Amino acid sequence: MWTKLAYLSPEAFYGNLVNGKWMRAALSARYRNVLRKEFLKAGVPWEYDPVKAPGRHPYDRAPKIPARYRNKAIRIEKISKALERQDELILKNREEMAKKKRLTGLDKFVSSTYNYWMKENKENQEKKDKQDKKPRGFK
Repeated sequence: MWTKLAYLSPEAFYGNLVNGKWMRAALSARYRNVLRKEFLKAGVPWEYDPVKAPGRHPYDRAPKIPARYRNKAIRIEKISKALERQDELILKNREEMAKKKRLTGLDKFVSSTYNYWMKENKENQEKKDKQDKKPRGFK
């Protein structure tokens, strides 16, 4: 029986794509393997396996390097850029924290009375300016 199948082409052992649909193999995988064993017992080479590309096995690839080592150069570059801006950011942060800080003691008193003193000072300045504009004496 098996010798009758020897005339089959390799496509008979594997499924085919016909008109966009996969058609099953003419011979099942079980019987294909039985036929392979019979060929090997008879000393006939089995030539019906599809040719595989060498070196495409997942075990053949190099192991993946951990991310901390792969991205080390990028990380060093980011750190150096951040260090250049560090002085400005520290100064900005200190100013923000000083603004957020609640006023106490003399600072609180000055900030609460500042507008009053500036208003009074401004009025005095305006009076002086008016007096300076008035002509004095004979010319």
